Amino acid sequence: VKVVILFFCCFLSAASMTPDVTLYLIRHGESRQNVAIRNFDIGAMFREQDHGLSLRGAEQCVHLASRLESMMRNARDREEECKTDAKRLSDPTTRIFSSSLTRAVETSILALTPLPGIRHGVQLMPDARERASCVPGLSYDCVALPRGQVASRALAELENLSAEEELPKHVTHACKEACQALADGSIQLDVSRVPAASSRWISSIEVDSSVDERIERLVRDLREQARSSDSRAAVCVGHSMLFLRLFKRHWAKAAKLHRGASADFFRSPLGRTLQTHALANCAIIAVDLDKDGRVVHARLLCDSGFRDGIIDSAKDVAAWKKS
Repeated sequence: VKVVILFFCCFLSAASMTPDVTLYLIRHGESRQNVAIRNFDIGAMFREQDHGLSLRGAEQCVHLASRLESMMRNARDREEECKTDAKRLSDPTTRIFSSSLTRAVETSILALTPLPGIRHGVQLMPDARERASCVPGLSYDCVALPRGQVASRALAELENLSAEEELPKHVTHACKEACQALADGSIQLDVSRVPAASSRWISSIEVDSSVDERIERLVRDLREQARSSDSRAAVCVGHSMLFLRLFKRHWAKAAKLHRGASADFFRSPLGRTLQTHALANCAIIAVDLDKDGRVVHARLLCDSGFRDGIIDSAKDVAAWKKS
């Protein structure tokens, strides 16, 4: 009887640690707006709306693509957890989603080409957009393009990058291949959810309650999409402030109301940092959710880190795993 009870307890414990779904969240590559803010270039902030990738951002995307390809190709030689992530990302049923803002669309096309799921296209989700500034008129970085202009804008941005002499040849080559894939339909953008008319979010303050509502819709959509796939996973390219609020106000807040794995995770060093620091450009984090949508575990992939450089090397990532 004791053996049966012990076995049953172990079974329940193992079951509770098995995630219901896994979401792979990726912050877009560095944008021209990121550069303008870093350089205090006010003119550049207002010169255009919905800024595209910077030259460094394009390099970051191509580098992430290389890391993802290496991760999936060499999965047999890696730790069990990494093997599981590689298997999910290699599954053609793992769908890819993205914010409809240009920098995120470019990132999904450039960085996620190694994923078989890209063959089914990239579905653009307006709910994954960055939160509008709390100060109206601060910049035009969150002014969305209308449905009919999203694909053409992304193609134009990638064409400009492919002709950029300052970029390494392997990056311009990747940009040219991305242009070709968009042009011949190898990669398709599903813009059905994008408003037909441009929504000028910058014209009014986006209050916290509005951001939280769309975060809830976004997570609900991603969980449903992940459940419908064989891999029980989904990939989403988004933005730093949106993801920061997602961890801090949505997932961490829910964890505090319940004891267990979720509360334990948000007391860990990584869990605490995800509530206070934004992900670095092109960082990717795997988030395991239980059947109630609570975070039970998360891990940074491909040597990803935070914007302030808290985790910026393989050595740092290994130290975090031990903690």
